[in-house]
Amino acid sequence: MRKVYVRYLSIARRLDTCYDLILHPQKRLLLRRLLDNTLGRVVELKHEMVSQDCSDIQHCDDIMNELALAPEDMVVPIPAYIRRDRIHLITERNILIDDCLRRAGLEAISEDELSPLSVPEAILLLQKHERAKQGRAKADHRRELLAKQFMGAGTEKYLQMYDCQ
Repeated sequence: MRKVYVRYLSIARRLDTCYDLILHPQKRLLLRRLLDNTLGRVVELKHEMVSQDCSDIQHCDDIMNELALAPEDMVVPIPAYIRRDRIHLITERNILIDDCLRRAGLEAISEDELSPLSVPEAILLLQKHERAKQGRAKADHRRELLAKQFMGAGTEKYLQMYDCQ
């Protein structure tokens, strides 16, 4: 099923390219329907794989090696016509968001004003998140140990409090 999913992704990518290059209105309509149906099938296959694996992430490394694909080829393509057809709606929403931020006393930060993190800042941020993750893991471990201790003592009250049954 993963191989079919990868093939559908490549087909959707090629159909999107064809749709952008073709000028004939009748052929464009046909390609748009094909692309919409292909992307619908990609979503269906993704749901099936998630329900089978019980995970949102599918590891298709073997298929990528077999078909000589890059990791970027595994990203679900968003057709360019979606953004073009909805540009008016997108700009309206951006104006509304900017207005709400201005009323709240905040200013919207444009993408030009955003500066990438320096290496030391990035390292500090990663270390902070890693310490938080380890702290949560230790707390979970302590909670499990306490639950085992109370279970050995015969009290069910603790288990009911923390839903550890």
